[in-house]
Amino acid sequence: MPQNQQVDADMVLVIGHGAGGWVWDMLAGSAPSASDRALDGASGGAAQGKTRAVLWVDPVAPPPPPETVATDRFRHLAAALAGRDGEAELISHSLPGLYSLQPASAELLGLFPGLREKSRLKVPQVTVSGLDLPAEGMLDLVLDAPGSETVILQLLDAAGLMPRVQTLYLRQGAGAFFTGSASGRETLGWLEAHSFRQDQNHTALPGLNAHQDADWPITAFRPDLLSKRISALEAELAAAKASASAAAQSQEKLLLARSEALAEAEARAAVWESNAVEATASLNAQKDSLAAATKALAERDEALRSATERNTALQAAATRQRDAVRLNEEQLARAKAGEALARQDLGMALETLAAAQAELTELRARQSGLYDEKTRLEGLIRQLTPRLQEAAAQLRQLAPIAGDAQASLLRREPAAKKSVPRRLAAKTAGTDAPPPKAAAAKAPLTRAKDKAADPGRKKAPPAPAETPQAETPQAAPRKASPKASAQPAVQTAEKAARKAPTKATAKAPAKAPAKAPAKAASDAKTAPATQRRRKAT
Repeated sequence: MPQNQQVDADMVLVIGHGAGGWVWDMLAGSAPSASDRALDGASGGAAQGKTRAVLWVDPVAPPPPPETVATDRFRHLAAALAGRDGEAELISHSLPGLYSLQPASAELLGLFPGLREKSRLKVPQVTVSGLDLPAEGMLDLVLDAPGSETVILQLLDAAGLMPRVQTLYLRQGAGAFFTGSASGRETLGWLEAHSFRQDQNHTALPGLNAHQDADWPITAFRPDLLSKRISALEAELAAAKASASAAAQSQEKLLLARSEALAEAEARAAVWESNAVEATASLNAQKDSLAAATKALAERDEALRSATERNTALQAAATRQRDAVRLNEEQLARAKAGEALARQDLGMALETLAAAQAELTELRARQSGLYDEKTRLEGLIRQLTPRLQEAAAQLRQLAPIAGDAQASLLRREPAAKKSVPRRLAAKTAGTDAPPPKAAAAKAPLTRAKDKAADPGRKKAPPAPAETPQAETPQAAPRKASPKASAQPAVQTAEKAARKAPTKATAKAPAKAPAKAPAKAASDAKTAPATQRRRKAT
């Protein structure tokens, strides 16, 4: 096949913003090789080939297709082609059939002074990948998108579709009629740079003549295969030159590296030769060292054998020591058990000692109470002394009374002298001495506690009891005169008043019942202090 021979396209792709009916007229008036694939029965060529599929991408509804177009081969996608999905504003101008995504420029307003915007509509956007085009096959491209022509061509080229375009029909204004858009000359330059040339045969199709406008022409382009091939070969040649240059540079670098490696290897060889001589001398020295090491190793083996024997002996000694340690541990465990029992016994002894100390404190408190009671009674007796003296004075005044009264008083006086110490002794004994049964029961426990508290203490001797002074009964008075008989009675009363405290104090311990052994020991301790207090009193 020649390089510039064209093949028929398999599909017609129409991209526009309100593309008009000129598209159908163009397709109907195209060459038979193209129309018989785009329209059913056009020019009688339907019987010679199958109908091509038509994809119409336009946010504005296209004019109804002719009856010759098969419904199942036509598809309309109501969206504007863009670089991303989303929405865009489609501007409808007052010029019939004019839609754009950009506002009109000053150049277009100068061409159509009465041009104005009629409305703005929100329309969806679709990317090239969203067109769902076949992966293979040639295309006929029809482009009628005012203000977006160059952008759409760049999107198709980036997606790899421009090399598949067989014929391009472009309707575009001669100038830059919209804000930010390219002019017709700029779009033509972009197409020529991508190996597209104007095709005068397709531009002069009968279906296009009725729609041509000098300010808004419709131009047909076809790819220049020879130019494309030349461009491809030039690109390949440039790549080959770059690759050859890179390879040459790499070879030069490799050769230089090899030269440096060779010089380095030669230097290393010289060093190795020098090292070999040194290694030979070192090897001989190592042989001598090896012989000495062998001898030393034999000596170490002998020392190791001796050390092994000593280690065996040490292990046996260690075994004996472990047995001795285990025996000592057993003895220590038994000693600890004995210590625990001793501590238990000591605890019991301490508890007994605490009980004895508590009982001792109680006995001391009772002794103190008895001493206070005895002091109180002695005070009472001292209070009675003035009254007895007063009674003696009254007796002196009553001396003239008959001898019968005096005799009666003398008979009652010895009984009164004895009754006072007896009552004091009975009261003191009732306070000091515990009940006989309780004293008998506490005596052994008290002795045990005293012994536990102070084992080395000797029992104190009992305090000597004061012997009561014997009173010599007076002889019965003889009958005398009243005055002579009254005088001895007064003297006797005064003497009894003076001796009453001493006799009561001396007779009280003698009249009391016998104390318990523990109480006697306690009293023996406190006896000297008690005697000193009595003397002070």
